[in-house]
Amino acid sequence: KFDQEVNDMFNMYDADGNGQIDKEEFRAVVKKMKSSSRRREVISVAAATFGSLFVAYGSNTFQFAQKNLRQGYLEEAAEAAQK
Repeated sequence: KFDQEVNDMFNMYDADGNGQIDKEEFRAVVKKMKSSSRRREVISVAAATFGSLFVAYGSNTFQFAQKNLRQGYLEEAAEAAQK
């Protein structure tokens, strides 16, 4: 199966079908690799950005809840024991 996949990929870039990859055919391979690399970089940066925004939003929500709702769910005896 692996050998067949390799042959299929080779044939995809062996545009003239002569069984060899010449400079222009190799250029097509490199171009595709670079575009895939850029796409991965963009996805990586976007994922990190959205992840950071999600954590920041979650942190702000948690802090808001702690500041505003804390007295509603804590028991006074437990709070006093921690001081």
